[in-house]
Order: sequence, then C-alpha cells, then structure tokens
Amino acid sequence: MEIIIGLVVAVLIVFVLYNLYAKIITRRNRALEALAGIDVQLTQRFELIPNILTMASKFMEHEKELFTSVTELRTQASENYDKADPAAIKDHLSASSRLGTQMGKLMINMEDYPDLKSNETLIQAQQTY
Repeated sequence: MEIIIGLVVAVLIVFVLYNLYAKIITRRNRALEALAGIDVQLTQRFELIPNILTMASKFMEHEKELFTSVTELRTQASENYDKADPAAIKDHLSASSRLGTQMGKLMINMEDYPDLKSNETLIQAQQTY
C-alpha cells in the first residue's frame, strides 16, 4: 500500500513540475513573439527614415545636426542584438525611443516649411511613421 501511495505522489509531483515547466516555456515563447512583433514594427519605421530625411534635407539644409543625430540613432537602433540578453534588449528599446524623440523633433521642424508640408509623398511617409 505504501508503494502505491508513493508512486501516486511521485506521479503527481512529476505532473505538477511538467505543468510548471510548460507554463514557463509558453510564457518565454510569448515574450519572444511579442519582442519579434516590436522588432518588425520598428524595422518598418526605420526603413521610412531615409526617405523622410532625403525629402526634408532638400528644404532644411541648416538642420544638419538633427539629420546626423537621426541617422546615427537609426543605425544604432537597427543593429542586431541578443534577444536573450535583457541589457541588450533594454539598449535596443532605449535607442528606438531616442530615435522616436528625434523624429518627433524633425517632424516639428518640418512644419515650419510650407513647401515641405505640401509634399504628398512626405505627408504619406509621416503618417505611416
């Protein structure tokens, strides 16, 4: 009788441990999937930046420092990183955030140029970004 009880307890422990392991793996996979989705959206935004900068640079030649900053941050934010390293993920998301801030400044500066604001291609790129 004691052997049967011991086997039942052992089976229950194995079952509980397996379920915990499965939940951990499921949550890890969901987190990696969410991170991949964020990366896809950021990559799409990064691909728009050269077009916006090209169009805007024709009108805003004195804003070279802002263009340089945006270009450097785009390069930094679009670099590959170790998705298993929390520090690398933090750096990547931080660079993306700083890039978003600089792009916001660029969009605000572009409002000062009426010829630039009327450019349909640029308006579409801004709305997509």
